[in-house]
Amino acid sequence: AGRPHAIILQHAPARRDYDGFPGYPIQPLADQIRAVELISGRPVVALTLNHEGMSREEIPAACAAMSAETGLPVVDPLSGDLGPILDRVEQIGGDGEDA
Repeated sequence: AGRPHAIILQHAPARRDYDGFPGYPIQPLADQIRAVELISGRPVVALTLNHEGMSREEIPAACAAMSAETGLPVVDPLSGDLGPILDRVEQIGGDGEDA
């Protein structure tokens, strides 16, 4: 929306189907990232975790697993420190590439 320079993608790893679309399974995270980048022409530079259906204890491991899978910073914006994502956004130049 609004011609972004970069994208922060939110992912809900405990969900099985897209919200509001029962029977449409959520695709693997790497596929979602590729699709968003293809459609937008912009890079996904960080991820946020939607902790729906997860216990508070599961959140750090889920963030770590998503980060290991993608190489991107991942935080739960409702319960975690936003510093890693804010740092990444500050590194992005106006063209969406690393400054």
